[in-house]
Amino acid sequence: MPSNRPSLLQGPRLTTALLPLPLLLPRIALASSPLEGLTRDLEDLLASNPLVRVIPPGGEMGDSSESEENDEERIPEDLLSLDDHLRRQLAEDPLDGFDFDSSQLGETLDPRGYLNVPLVPWGVHLGLSPEEAPRALAALQEWADPPGLFARDLTECLLIQLRRKLGEEGDGGRILREGREDLVRGDQHTLARRLEWPSERLQRALKELQALDPHPGYAFRKTVMVRPELFFRPLGPGKELSVHLAEENLPRLALEAKGRSPGESGYDHAAWHEARAVLGALAQRYRGRVEVGRFLAKRQRAYLMGDLPAPEPLVLADLHREMGYHPSTLSRVLRSTWAVTPRGTVLLGHLLSRPLQGRPDLSVAALRHLLRQARHEGRSWAEVARELALSPRTVAWHGLRCGG
Repeated sequence: MPSNRPSLLQGPRLTTALLPLPLLLPRIALASSPLEGLTRDLEDLLASNPLVRVIPPGGEMGDSSESEENDEERIPEDLLSLDDHLRRQLAEDPLDGFDFDSSQLGETLDPRGYLNVPLVPWGVHLGLSPEEAPRALAALQEWADPPGLFARDLTECLLIQLRRKLGEEGDGGRILREGREDLVRGDQHTLARRLEWPSERLQRALKELQALDPHPGYAFRKTVMVRPELFFRPLGPGKELSVHLAEENLPRLALEAKGRSPGESGYDHAAWHEARAVLGALAQRYRGRVEVGRFLAKRQRAYLMGDLPAPEPLVLADLHREMGYHPSTLSRVLRSTWAVTPRGTVLLGHLLSRPLQGRPDLSVAALRHLLRQARHEGRSWAEVARELALSPRTVAWHGLRCGG
């Protein structure tokens, strides 16, 4: 007979527990910090902790300022920025016939060295009338060094270089003006037929174009020093790559042995708990990067050992599914961790490449490598599309994005 008496039901219940904020912050900061700022982040976290001392990369028990100063002495001075280069050039070789604010010139160029605003607003920005702007731009294009600066697009950039280096646009200029669409498609057969040229003349003109710089402004990009955090080393023929930390590039923490032990009264337990939290976060950071590195070394071994010209298909979702790490954590690791490998020093993120929709066994990186190779061999994108059983539109889209 059922009873109406109340009873206590027991069962599992999902609950959440908040980690104390002072212990949570180090885990977040150290997991996402790039290696270049890791020493400084550790020093900031432990600035008031008497139990821990930060040892900078390659250093002993001193502070990191001396190490950083020595690093700066070993790094060559960065090149002039594009803006500084133009100001110096104007000071040494003034552009006659125009009166404009030269201090504003660099602001009107994008990193490639191309004009980043339409012509009329560009003239207004420099204090030029609508009539003066076209003449001023043409004068700047013929004056600026390296040639190609102040172009409005790639075609104009290359035409400027042809005129200034060869004295005329020549056959390369004719290709750009009359056969640009065929050139973009990589269809040399149609291009030769359109221009009514023999193959030898076309190849000479294409070599002229290949010798030009499509992005003259890139010569003034700032140099960046890379510190690898991992080493990938081959263990032997047919064996997997070993992955370990580049310890000489990593900061370490040293616990001070002076004073009372944790079991004695009067011990600074708050400092001890903070030190443990930071130590645990640093160990978690290093362990996570080694695990991700081992996974990538195993999956991309053929590429890293030089057996393949490009990474095989591998995406962030594959790492998440097989390793269990959250995608945001993986993304931070891939964007900020460099490794020394048999192929050179690479960013871990460069070991990923999405598969093509029409060919899941072929990565985007592999396709673009094949397109660059086809360009040097004089083969068209249409031929590559047929060989790989891919849509010509897909091949052309990737060709445009890999400089094909």
